[in-house]
Amino acid sequence: MAKVDSIGIVEVQHFAKALEVLDLMCKSAAIKLLGHENYLGGRLVILTIGGKIDQVQAAIEAVSGRELPDVKSALCITNPHGEIMKYI
Repeated sequence: MAKVDSIGIVEVQHFAKALEVLDLMCKSAAIKLLGHENYLGGRLVILTIGGKIDQVQAAIEAVSGRELPDVKSALCITNPHGEIMKYI
């Protein structure tokens, strides 16, 4: 996997809302989807994005600043350690 300056992780309820959140993040910043995981039959989706630090922070702020009820958690990890990247 390519080295990224920052990763963002967003937990969203429902698969359709996760697509809406991903679309909003991609439109607000130059990020790349690194991975996604579905749990509980698509009722909980975890999106992992990556890119430059300022771009990932802008994408996370775009979804957490709107206080979307389906976004349960959103965080940004700058300069992720190589051990973290093994899980993505």
